[in-house]
Amino acid sequence: MKQRPTGENVVAASYDLNPLLALTPALLHHLTGGRRTEIIAYLKKWNEHATLLRYLDTWLAAQPELATLRQARAEALIALSQPRDALAELDAIDREREVTKERRRLRLTALIAAQDWDAASALLGRGTDYDRGDILVAQGKKAEAKGAYLAGAQERTGPPTLRDVRTALACEEPERAAALLNERNAARSEGQPWPEELRLRAAIAEALGDPAGQADARAHLAKLETSERVQLVEMLGLNEHLDLEVVPDVPVAETASAEVPAEARELLHEHWGYPDFRGGQAATIARVLKGSSTLAVLPTGAGKSLTYQLPALLLPGATVVISPLIALMKDQLDGLPGAVRDRAVAINSTLGSGEAAQRLREVRAGRY
Repeated sequence: MKQRPTGENVVAASYDLNPLLALTPALLHHLTGGRRTEIIAYLKKWNEHATLLRYLDTWLAAQPELATLRQARAEALIALSQPRDALAELDAIDREREVTKERRRLRLTALIAAQDWDAASALLGRGTDYDRGDILVAQGKKAEAKGAYLAGAQERTGPPTLRDVRTALACEEPERAAALLNERNAARSEGQPWPEELRLRAAIAEALGDPAGQADARAHLAKLETSERVQLVEMLGLNEHLDLEVVPDVPVAETASAEVPAEARELLHEHWGYPDFRGGQAATIARVLKGSSTLAVLPTGAGKSLTYQLPALLLPGATVVISPLIALMKDQLDGLPGAVRDRAVAINSTLGSGEAAQRLREVRAGRY
């Protein structure tokens, strides 16, 4: 057991594992409002997009109408090189709400990532020269992009922005990027550097063949992340979870080879809307349907619930799910597809003896 830091020592502490990347659905269920905003901001800032996507899907299962979470999901999908899925998410939001400037910029980023140049150019319209430069860089037209970026810089007032630095790097001008970054730092007040500034400094050092500068920027970046992580863990009250094991995502398995009946795949598509199983799901479901005793160990967000929810629709009789928390029971029921939810019921200590007995009778009668 690690000795947990307290008080003034917490900022300087360092952990081998990051509990913020291993929050369970039960813990996520209790992260709302400002605390949820803090964890989302942290995961975005430190490029933990896969974890963010898992958390967002958990929250959206209970609150599918929240546009802020859906927009964050689209942003995570772009970062994970899934721009088409991001565009579908943005389309759904735009059909329900007025298009915002932020969402329009996110759509442009997704279109560039998807290499849909016609749609990107049409969306750009009379957009900024910087946006035009981004499209040109993505197309490999760096000379034309440089002209667009320089035109955008002439319209800017004040010190260089981080985008100016990024564009100089994109045009393969690390010396100019370094000068712009130094000018920016000289113009702003003292304070902690932003993570993006440190990443740019590391990229510039790499382009200039400066390994010492690159190592220094990365060390500073790691120290900054550790400080923010420890403070957020303390603020969220997660110190008791510091010894969680962070398990990497399950790789996508060759699910086609698993002996899952066609009916199972049809139910997966009909009720859950997924085209295929994720890694580990098909093999687990195949064993369960054969009647084999099965122990499946999967990380948070890998889809464990489906491995007993879907077989419950195919197997005769009732399926009993033992859950350690009443809050988890509620999350499980609320997250079920509509047609399945009507056939599921929870039995726990919140029920009176009469209600519990009635539900058990209905289970026996085949109602659930």
